[in-house]
Amino acid sequence: MTKSSIINTFVIPHLSNKGVLRCLKTLWRHTPHNFRVILVDQGKEDLTEEIKGLVHLYIKAYRPLGFAKACNIGWQLADTKYVTLLNDDVEFVHKNWWKGVEDSFEEDVVGVNPMSSRQYSTGMKITDSVPYKKKWSLKDYNEMLRLPFRHTQCMAMFCTIIDQEIGKKIGIFDEFFFPAGGEDTDWIIRAKALRESQNHHRGYKVISTPKSYVWHWWNQSAVDPTFMKARIQLRQKWGMDFDMMKATTGRIVSNPIKKEL
Repeated sequence: MTKSSIINTFVIPHLSNKGVLRCLKTLWRHTPHNFRVILVDQGKEDLTEEIKGLVHLYIKAYRPLGFAKACNIGWQLADTKYVTLLNDDVEFVHKNWWKGVEDSFEEDVVGVNPMSSRQYSTGMKITDSVPYKKKWSLKDYNEMLRLPFRHTQCMAMFCTIIDQEIGKKIGIFDEFFFPAGGEDTDWIIRAKALRESQNHHRGYKVISTPKSYVWHWWNQSAVDPTFMKARIQLRQKWGMDFDMMKATTGRIVSNPIKKEL
């Protein structure tokens, strides 16, 4: 595969989650092989042998760096059209996920999140109608896409695909947010506030799309589930309090799937 055919770089910050291997294996199984993988490991164990053949660059840190810094290290090495910031507790369940992401990019969209089984801002389950499976059929996958998800300017960037041309104007994560929790909200605030004449002064969008679905285990990445420190940090930086549940606009949408022949 030539360099020009590589369009996406997955940057995966890793600390201690044992699910990282399944994340990597399902990524390769269900994604077109036009990507690179950079794993930034902040844990105590050396994964060199376990991840052999699954990553293109393995960066071993000698101490926990925080989510923002770990992402930034890989992000700044990415020279592809897209960069995907990916939690290590995400699993890819069907090959159609990537097409759904690509179909969701529009002129003013800088980032796309696939949908998952929980609300981004609260972590509450949306549905138990399709339980977790190690192998998902096309029918299972389409059942998830039929659910009435909330279409939002996404909050939790557990699997966010960013258009690099626009993303570079916004910049990388602010490493002030340590260890994790507020950097994604801060980045979205900056993206939405960015003014460009061709966007009619609307700012850019970071959306959760109903056209793509991945499984996210949640609370496996050593992040404070209450987001209390993140709220304080956001207040310190912006001078105002951001309600993590109301910081983005949203509407309920359905994504009807044609019946498979």
